[in-house]
Amino acid sequence: MSTIVAQDDVRQELIAKHCGLINSTKRYGADAFDENNVEFEIKSGTTKNHISTARDFGFNILREYKKKYWIIASGTLHKNKTYLMEELYVAHPNNLNFFFDKVEGILQEKQRVIEDVKLKLEDLSETDKKIIDTIFNRGTTLNDPRISMKDIRIHCTKLDHKNSKLATEQVKSFIKKNPLSMQPVVQKFNHDFFVW
Repeated sequence: MSTIVAQDDVRQELIAKHCGLINSTKRYGADAFDENNVEFEIKSGTTKNHISTARDFGFNILREYKKKYWIIASGTLHKNKTYLMEELYVAHPNNLNFFFDKVEGILQEKQRVIEDVKLKLEDLSETDKKIIDTIFNRGTTLNDPRISMKDIRIHCTKLDHKNSKLATEQVKSFIKKNPLSMQPVVQKFNHDFFVW
């Protein structure tokens, strides 16, 4: 089992390294890349039940997540601030459709409610409409929807969490067998701004 420091950024960097990936130092976009600049999202958790995704999870994040491979680690956080990696997985975005579809459905329902409310507020001033737009845009996000480890174990491909060299080869093999060109079409929604 791999033991690494618990801080999220350090944990992400060490998981990327364990899988033969180059860690990104940016606060946005992909978490890591391979030698061909293929993008990866890295998620790690300290519970055996689920993995956290993102705060303010909206349509933009959903679109970005559907464009990347995922590396998912689960482990235990110890009192001495170390993280014992116990499980490691790789996923093509299609492997996570069970999660993406659920989140998209919730976001679409929120969007539908917003559109209904907008119709009832047509007589507002332009200034008030801008304020309402800002509030509505914030309201069309979810606070850290989680992916269950049970579903990850079912839909994703297990990697060797003990042997970095083997995990690196497993990731390369997975990418070769599961190119991103297999991605589904992502629907576009007019959720970033409202037309009154």
